[in-house]
Amino acid sequence: MIPNTEMGGVTARLRLGTLDNPRFPRAGHEADVRVEASRQRLCAANDDTKLLASFNAAASVGLHSAPVNLRGASSACSQPLPVYQLFSLGGFLELSGCKTGELAARGMSLGRLIDNYRVGDAVTGASRTATQCGGSVYFAADSPLGSPYLADGRADNKHQAVYLLLGRP
Repeated sequence: MIPNTEMGGVTARLRLGTLDNPRFPRAGHEADVRVEASRQRLCAANDDTKLLASFNAAASVGLHSAPVNLRGASSACSQPLPVYQLFSLGGFLELSGCKTGELAARGMSLGRLIDNYRVGDAVTGASRTATQCGGSVYFAADSPLGSPYLADGRADNKHQAVYLLLGRP
């Protein structure tokens, strides 16, 4: 358990993984589970327990690789959460047509499948999410200075966004 002074509580985290590359994985898996407990007796605004979990896996055939990501989060708080404690979605590879953090709620889940195609040191890809649909097409490079991404994202309700990023999204 690690003290979490920002929340007025504690955080416990378990993370295991064998991904061969954190930016553009071609093989392996990774699991991450985190429990955050805020308590008023530790100066938090309210008592709350949150569970956050994610699972990533990747497999490849030839120049194609298919990373899969499942992620979810939920709060056990019976009172309405303050805006700063809500879970958010939106942004590159998270319903890419929506703005970063545009969707916020007491709980969330995301399933994502990406098809990456390697061209030398560059990677092109496409992603797709379900329930509220979104997707993106992007070009990226795995370089010593970081990973530049150029992407076009679309989501339900005619949302659209263009991204130019440097580093892991």
